[in-house]
Amino acid sequence: MPKRAPRDYEAMSREIEAGEHVAFGPVELGPAHLRMGRPANGKGKAGNTPALPVRLPDQIRTELNERVKLGESGSASELVRLAVIEYFENHPRTA
Repeated sequence: MPKRAPRDYEAMSREIEAGEHVAFGPVELGPAHLRMGRPANGKGKAGNTPALPVRLPDQIRTELNERVKLGESGSASELVRLAVIEYFENHPRTA
């Protein structure tokens, strides 16, 4: 799927708000989508997504948090996952 520009998302948002957007076929969640929160009192199934601690310089962490505040992502973790996926999509393995 080609990368969309902000204007594309703005147009889709207007269509959805106006009730003009029609989705066809099953909804497919991207690889960065994870269930939110933890299961309550052992209910449900915990996902197999081990944590990966990463050290980031203050400048990158500040930019990350600003983008979350601007609504580009729901959380810093989600934005990092999306960035890694985008990197993999745009930089295929060489060997």
